[in-house]
Amino acid sequence: MAQRRRRVVQAAALALGTSVVVAGSGVGPAAAGTAVTATVTCSLVSFNGDPPRPQDRLRATGLAPNRTYTNFFYADLDGGVFSLDDFGFSSNGDGVLELPSFSDEPPTYFAWTIYDDLNANGNWDPDVDRTYLHAEGTVTACPQTVTLSPK
Repeated sequence: MAQRRRRVVQAAALALGTSVVVAGSGVGPAAAGTAVTATVTCSLVSFNGDPPRPQDRLRATGLAPNRTYTNFFYADLDGGVFSLDDFGFSSNGDGVLELPSFSDEPPTYFAWTIYDDLNANGNWDPDVDRTYLHAEGTVTACPQTVTLSPK
């Protein structure tokens, strides 16, 4: 089962074009005295001379630097629902964690939970796991930056 999960994670990493690791329980809180906040920014981006298309990038700040966090992510995209659960993404040296970008026409709904999987069950459990962010928001136009609101 663990080997199959590792292959699924590796396939997701290839599809997203990023490094993804499965994270279990972590050590260390968010940055002391700093609230974790998240935004989604929609920018118009052109590739290879094509007309600009909306690109959505999610970013969380206020986390401890250089640390892997477990994430649950949900997006309601034009092509259908996209979700990731129990995936580790790491914050940079400034305590900023960014997810890979998405190309989608607004409106686009996003929900994001950043947590430590303390019971190692591979799912977010708000009664057990340490939750740093549980928020949602909708991009309604592009360009636009939306601050995700607590759920």
